[in-house]
Amino acid sequence: MSEQMEMLMKDINLNKVPARWEKFAFPSMRGLGSWLDNIKQRIEQLSVWKDDPTKIPKVTFLNRLFNPNSFMTSIKQIFSREHKIELNKTDIQTEILKKMYWEPDLPADPKDGAYIFGF
Repeated sequence: MSEQMEMLMKDINLNKVPARWEKFAFPSMRGLGSWLDNIKQRIEQLSVWKDDPTKIPKVTFLNRLFNPNSFMTSIKQIFSREHKIELNKTDIQTEILKKMYWEPDLPADPKDGAYIFGF
């Protein structure tokens, strides 16, 4: 085995994200297993958007976005455009629902804004 393969094997055995992978990935303190699960979930969320980029998903997982602030800004932009209000005069308002995203009785899509999970 080469030295690189030995380092990779060591990192995998220690449940650590290999340094070569970290260079190309998002910053994270997760262990390797959790890190890989998170990447899979991020890809799934992006694939849903890829299928219909004009539709906001019923629930957006903020913790799966590389730059969550850009998503929040886009929600403000959509609201501003629909209500003909200047973007810099809008604020984010948060309402907490005592529901989980998988519950079947989650209310219909919000009139303005988005359902967000993962703060």
